[in-house]
Amino acid sequence: MIVVRVAEHKEEDGKTQDQLVIGGSEDDGSYTGMYALLVAEQDESIGYRPRILAAPELDTEAVTKSLCVIAGKLRAFVYASCHGCNTMAEAITYRQKFNEREVMLLWPDFIAYNPKSGKNETFPAPAYACGLRAYIDHEQGWHKSLSNVPVKNVLGMSRHVFWSLQAEDSDANSLNNKEITTIIRRNGFRFWGNRTPETNAYIFEVYTRTAQVLADSIAEAQFETIDSPLTPANVKDVISAIRAKLDSLVTAGKLIGAECWYDVVDNSTTDLRQGRVRIRYKYTPVPRWKIWSFTRRLLMNTLNPHLRCWEVPDGCAKTSSLFTLFVDGENEVGKVTSVTLPKLTRKTDSYRGGGMMVR
Repeated sequence: MIVVRVAEHKEEDGKTQDQLVIGGSEDDGSYTGMYALLVAEQDESIGYRPRILAAPELDTEAVTKSLCVIAGKLRAFVYASCHGCNTMAEAITYRQKFNEREVMLLWPDFIAYNPKSGKNETFPAPAYACGLRAYIDHEQGWHKSLSNVPVKNVLGMSRHVFWSLQAEDSDANSLNNKEITTIIRRNGFRFWGNRTPETNAYIFEVYTRTAQVLADSIAEAQFETIDSPLTPANVKDVISAIRAKLDSLVTAGKLIGAECWYDVVDNSTTDLRQGRVRIRYKYTPVPRWKIWSFTRRLLMNTLNPHLRCWEVPDGCAKTSSLFTLFVDGENEVGKVTSVTLPKLTRKTDSYRGGGMMVR
């Protein structure tokens, strides 16, 4: 975990809390606020690139917007609250301010026990989302959404959210339809939702993270080829290595399919002379199993004569009156005052009648 500490806003400092959280580059070249995350990987005391970002309780609209910019540079993902929203309607209105693919908006927050105060208090959902995301990445992988996974050590939600598994008009579905991830109670408490504010290609959290991980994985794997001789053999080796990596991800179930190739049209003589090689790849991410769709049909066959059967033993005299008679699937309709049945063959011993009275 990489934590950047920021000062608490004071009137005499002349900076707002948002400015302190966002930070930037100082005159001496150092980075402050969230911009310090950009150099974490190059810091010898850290050496890691942050991939899961949040600013719990400080994630105003301005902070979240800036954090999305940082996420784009780091190929990271942001979990942010619908800051200051007390109702579902306010959260939906707040969401309309965003269209970035690198963020998931969450509403409401969690209720949990605070051992310091000895009371149940509100805790920011983005903090739990970051921890859960890291856990899922480790246990299952980046292709698994954080939705519908139990969140530990929470007692409730800060706002009521109506949810029922088959209720299409529930609060949870309304929030999901507006690209907001909410919280439900079902065998514990869970995040419920997968979407980002992006409504075109990268609509799901895992779509964005898949693109990020692939871009980094492919680039990192070919780091050693930088500044090596640019020969046809070396280019073929790079393509083979990328294909092998993509195939392994498909086999692991983290991609549905993927291809990689060298296109002559993309690589002009001028570019090749400058040492620039462009390699194309395409892939299909693993979509979310978002909705079960069951087609319901009202079936009255339980009242159908074909399902009501009486076996007529050989030699047993039985009569029937005022009925519609089905014999071996043939419909014989008529008002019959009385009919004697025992003379039928063994093949037609089974009588099926709608409302038939056999005496």
